[in-house]
Amino acid sequence: DKGIPVLTAKPSMLAAAKRGELPKTVKEISEGSLLNGYISNVKAFGAFVNFLGNTSGLVPKKFLADEYVTNPMQLYTRGQSVRARVTKVKEDGEDDGKAEIELSLEASKTEKAKRASRLWVKNWFRDRHIIDKHQAAKSEKTKSKS
Repeated sequence: DKGIPVLTAKPSMLAAAKRGELPKTVKEISEGSLLNGYISNVKAFGAFVNFLGNTSGLVPKKFLADEYVTNPMQLYTRGQSVRARVTKVKEDGEDDGKAEIELSLEASKTEKAKRASRLWVKNWFRDRHIIDKHQAAKSEKTKSKS
């Protein structure tokens, strides 16, 4: 940690940070992890994904989507929020906290996270509806007492 603050207004990044899901160092990243990040650069050979802090990884062209991608720049843009699966972490052997991180943006590798997210949203709306009904009933009782 270099003590450099990182600012973001991306809701997915803010939510992940609140849940403590954003890695601060390479040592916090393991193969199979799902991480929220954003596309920092797109090249013919793949895309780079940054996470808050000093951590980033490469999504090779073969892992950009479930189908073959001929031009990554038509699929992803800089600044786009993504959820990536870590496929490989190769530390460089030095104690500087650097490593090569390989990622996948294939829907088949991140779909479980999407389903969990949809379930969370569904439950939030259900809970919100219950709370609203309770508050309305409470408000009616207060009105009828006056």
